[in-house]
Amino acid sequence: MGPPQLEAELRTILVVDIEDFALPARRLPDRLALRQGLYEVLQQGWSAAGVSWEDSYREDRGDGVLVIAPAGTSPTVFVDVLPGAITAALRRHNASRPFGQRLQLRLALHIGEVTFDDYGPYGASTTVTFRLADALHREVSSLAGSPSVLAVITSERFFDEVVRHSRIIDPATFRPVTVMGKETSVVGWFRVVPDSTGPVAPVELPVTIYLSDERIHEQVEAAVENLLSIVGAEVTERDDPVFGSWFRRLRTRAATSPAAREAAAAAAHALDAKLVLSQDASITATMLQNLGPVLTALQPTPDAVLRIGALLIVKSDDVVAVHQLTAVQQLTLDHQPHLLTSPHDILRALGLLTANQQPTAAAVVEPVALPRPDCRQTSTDPTNGNADQPRPPAD
Repeated sequence: MGPPQLEAELRTILVVDIEDFALPARRLPDRLALRQGLYEVLQQGWSAAGVSWEDSYREDRGDGVLVIAPAGTSPTVFVDVLPGAITAALRRHNASRPFGQRLQLRLALHIGEVTFDDYGPYGASTTVTFRLADALHREVSSLAGSPSVLAVITSERFFDEVVRHSRIIDPATFRPVTVMGKETSVVGWFRVVPDSTGPVAPVELPVTIYLSDERIHEQVEAAVENLLSIVGAEVTERDDPVFGSWFRRLRTRAATSPAAREAAAAAAHALDAKLVLSQDASITATMLQNLGPVLTALQPTPDAVLRIGALLIVKSDDVVAVHQLTAVQQLTLDHQPHLLTSPHDILRALGLLTANQQPTAAAVVEPVALPRPDCRQTSTDPTNGNADQPRPPAD
């Protein structure tokens, strides 16, 4: 942990407990497997949320863990991304384990001042978080027999400052509870993350189109709509275009499972647990394989920015870059929409360019099979296990 931190810092504090860890039916090998699974699931969730696990303070509690996020970490990802990421990781874990080693978790969240000394963190904020975890155990008496694998409780402060402003999770799905302590009582807000199975329901995909040359907007918009139709999405509403250059926002809807809506309105990639907000990973994979007509439609314009769900296509000075966005990058665009009309700034703002304007290590610049020889494509598709190979557009 380094030298003692004598001044309090505002941190996000989490307590995670394993449901029914001490059941008599669980043998020692089962409990050891549960502990290992807990840490694997949490590390996948942290990775999906873009938070450093190594830089987070961790204190093992036997049947759970206290985690304090690194200073400066946005608490938003812990409600918009982390519960969905953990849920998806839990389902993958449980699918390959015997009954006694299947995980169900409780998650308590709080924001507060934390001070570190040689013995670890201390302060009222950590105490409140443990009380929240105890309250959740009382309110949700058991997840056993339930298809849900995660219950979440937040402090009133976390609920007011983070959950109420979420663009992913509906605050109305939380219920209040009074958390009683030795000296004081506080209010918490809890929910059980719903089961991912159920009837197919629609989900919105964010789509924006920016072109420096408005003369080609019809062909580009048609190509984007054709791409959306391939994955079963349709345009339900169109904003009026902004002329000069050309910009338009489309509202679309695609059929997807509740898992895709709930796991941060997101599905976890099976390979590396990166989240794709607001659509199934299969939708994104299908679009990646059918980008050819869209890239061809962009040829006449030197600059463009297209966001189609989790896909980002940026053309700057006749160079095309295609990226699959992580959950954190998508949240950045949600909060900084001006980047959607700035092909020269958007990649750097999302951490996809280095300071010298070269692609990140995961992206490789190679010529693609398009008529214009100076048009190139890069990809940081996390579903692509060979990140050092170019991804040409489909014919």
